[in-house]
Amino acid sequence: MTAPQDPKQISAGAGDSATQRFLKRFVDIKPGEFAPMMLGLLYYFFLLAGYYMLRPIREAFGISEGTGNLPSLFYGTVLVMVLINPLYSRLVAKLPRSRFIPLIYRGLIVCLLIFFVGLQNFGGEWLIGLKFAFYIFISVFNLFIVSIFWSLMSDLFEREQATRVFGCIAVGGSLGAMVGSFSTSMLVDHIGQANLILIACCLLELAARLALSFNRRFAEPKSIGIGEENTEARARADVALGGSSWAGVKAVFRSPYLLGIGLYVLLYGISGTFAYFFQAGVVQLASPSDHERTRIFANIDLFTSLVTFVFQAFLFARLLKWLGPSFLLCLLPIYSVVGFLLLSSGYIPEGSLLLVFTVFQVLRRAIGYGLKKPTQEVLFTVVSPEEKYKAKNLIDLAFARTGDMAGARASSYIQGAGLGLVALAGVAAPISLAWALVGLGLGAAYRKRNTSRPQLSSQNE
Repeated sequence: MTAPQDPKQISAGAGDSATQRFLKRFVDIKPGEFAPMMLGLLYYFFLLAGYYMLRPIREAFGISEGTGNLPSLFYGTVLVMVLINPLYSRLVAKLPRSRFIPLIYRGLIVCLLIFFVGLQNFGGEWLIGLKFAFYIFISVFNLFIVSIFWSLMSDLFEREQATRVFGCIAVGGSLGAMVGSFSTSMLVDHIGQANLILIACCLLELAARLALSFNRRFAEPKSIGIGEENTEARARADVALGGSSWAGVKAVFRSPYLLGIGLYVLLYGISGTFAYFFQAGVVQLASPSDHERTRIFANIDLFTSLVTFVFQAFLFARLLKWLGPSFLLCLLPIYSVVGFLLLSSGYIPEGSLLLVFTVFQVLRRAIGYGLKKPTQEVLFTVVSPEEKYKAKNLIDLAFARTGDMAGARASSYIQGAGLGLVALAGVAAPISLAWALVGLGLGAAYRKRNTSRPQLSSQNE
């Protein structure tokens, strides 16, 4: 049962417009939710439009000297994560979110501008090193910007609201991903990879400004109870959370619930890395050119975004309501098991491998972004504000990239032993099955928290 809306809750105060009436056909929007939902959608749009302009460049740079460098790049990414996370936690502890979120985005913009200058002026070994550094930077960059975004969303929207509006907000990301990847595919031959970085910087600055707008217009975070205001001063937009830099680490390892999410993310990283290495091998065989590979990666991203849009706009909220989080958390792992078994069967002709894998990868990533990702973010609506910003960031970065590193090491062993892409897919299938079982348990744990803890508590289960 939903209690009456409090005047201080997220509200737009506007009557139903034509856009609202149209959206209500697909999204169960309650009074006062339209403005923050649309602002969140726009914020996510610019964020992912910028990232998806950079992502195909990263992929092309990663295999510019062959796929043999990928494991080292994954290890470098994890090392950078380990070094950065305590600094990030310290920043979160000392600054309110209205300051640290735009500050982080603008710091990333400065780094991108440095890469832009370097790519324009360096050559030879320096250029190769810069490309590899760019790969590691974007691998860290993408998790930071997305993790911070969803931390803010789960802080501002109550858990009941999240189950209804997160799918629509995620649509903004899919549209942004479409625009970013399409722009890269169309422009890379005309303006070059470096100039695309400048456009991405402008999009990221727009996202930073929208983050500021969110904090100004909807400064009061929500408690877990429907219709109840969160009065904890440390959760307010203009007050720092406080605590130590290691609070997120302690929270994760004290809470079976958070540790379960971490394990789910880790197995997702391992499974995804197997698919990533398979993709890199197939694309490398298909084309020798950096620009052509960038275009192939951009087209994969574009088709993924189109399918993701359909899933987010028309399926997520309905499936979450009808079938629950356990189903959505298990769907991607089960699909991965089936897909990896098909790829490891050895019956796919080499000439058709790029097409078959592209279909598998597009659907796999679309299910991940369109159904798995928003469901995973709903899991964080039943934890404390400190856990949302510190523990969640640790899970999204450290656990995800540790999974990547483990998958990269296993992939390099398999390929180094001369077993090939088919064996890679065969090993990924049982890992995906274990991942499905963790998802099943997480869905049950979320339901338990959702029904037994109407008030937010810092106590861990």
